[in-house]
Amino acid sequence: MSSKECICKMSSYLFWDTDINNVDMDMHPSYIIQRVMEYGQLEDWHLIRSYYGLDKIVSVCQSLRSLDPRALAYMLLYFKYLKRRISLLS
Repeated sequence: MSSKECICKMSSYLFWDTDINNVDMDMHPSYIIQRVMEYGQLEDWHLIRSYYGLDKIVSVCQSLRSLDPRALAYMLLYFKYLKRRISLLS
């Protein structure tokens, strides 16, 4: 999926303050990931996860100056769940 296709599938309110034609997934990953983590729907989360991958999302979140506490809590719970699931499969 291309950057533009992915952006077009995301919730439109995420980019209320910018021209959607100027948003590029590859040029602005921090902006997009933070918006989705803080204000996005579950489907938006699935879109960034499939586009960037979990390693990139974690890396970007670690470099952010601020991240909403709820978004951080969700991310931690999600990775705790993944870790537990992987250990059960091993």
